[in-house]
Amino acid sequence: MSTFAAREIIGRQIGAIRWHQGPGVASEIYVAPQMRRRGVATALWNTARNLHALTTGGRPLQVSGRRTVLGDLLARRLCDPPAPLSELVLPMTPQSEASGAEQRQLAPDDIEESVLRYRYLGVPDQVLQAYCSSTTGLDQALPTKCRIAEGSEVTGAVHATNRDVDPTHLHRHLIELIDIAN
Repeated sequence: MSTFAAREIIGRQIGAIRWHQGPGVASEIYVAPQMRRRGVATALWNTARNLHALTTGGRPLQVSGRRTVLGDLLARRLCDPPAPLSELVLPMTPQSEASGAEQRQLAPDDIEESVLRYRYLGVPDQVLQAYCSSTTGLDQALPTKCRIAEGSEVTGAVHATNRDVDPTHLHRHLIELIDIAN
């Protein structure tokens, strides 16, 4: 395939799913922001689940326990029951891809309800709100630990005030802070 053809496919891609056949775990489901809430993730999940079952003799496909808030809400809707949430991660949609998307395509409908849902993780509500926000709204305090697992401690905060900050870069910076802190 030529480089031009590859760019054409990537430019038109509306979603993708990645799963690992051995353990039977889907580790990533991604839908372009402007295409979210249109059934694309459900179609990807159903296709992957059926293909996995066909190629593994009927073994079930499970969603990874490492999820964003939107990913967790999707897993709760699609899987009965979903794998337990082992790690809540920051939203990962780059700002460049979020342009033109509606707020409802980037964040949960009810952020307050989501904060209540994840309060058992034992972290401040402000941090949970940052995890529920869209990547274009990461101007709230974010934990130096880029992931939240049950019983984890939030030991500090990074404050992003520039709305032009690339969340992907900020996420890498948070990982570097974790490495330094440990």
